[in-house]
Amino acid sequence: MKEVTKEYTNGEVTIVWQNALCTHSANCVKGLPEVFRPRENP
Repeated sequence: MKEVTKEYTNGEVTIVWQNALCTHSANCVKGLPEVFRPRENP
């Protein structure tokens, strides 16, 4: 698998997403749906 890193920022907070570390993203969405919204752009 090709490793991908993406950064999302609002100028105050930066989120770094790394596909190699995110192996069970469904757990995040189910556990905190108000935070993790995969159908929306960051």
